[in-house]
Amino acid sequence: MMDMTTTLARLGGDRALLHTLVEFFTEDCPQLLARLDDALVAQDARRFERAAHSLKGLAVNFDAPEVVRLATELEALGRKGVWTGAQELLDAIQVATQRLLAELAPYRAGN
Repeated sequence: MMDMTTTLARLGGDRALLHTLVEFFTEDCPQLLARLDDALVAQDARRFERAAHSLKGLAVNFDAPEVVRLATELEALGRKGVWTGAQELLDAIQVATQRLLAELAPYRAGN
């Protein structure tokens, strides 16, 4: 769940900027999830951490606490090079980002 009221307030009500941020998230989210998955398979902790950090940064724009929390946890696992629980968190963030993408759909440019 996101907080669009807070998001728009932080953006000064700038809907064009909101549309741009939504487009960035819509385009980058699937790529970042794929990087997380690939990094997990390769057990590449640095790449895993960077992808989680990037995803967290994008989600923060929308005050989406569930995605931010999960990305923060994934980032910490990558930083520590710990893989226990990583797949479960990755599964959870995939579901959470799909929900967020659905919530953001009405705010895409042209809508």
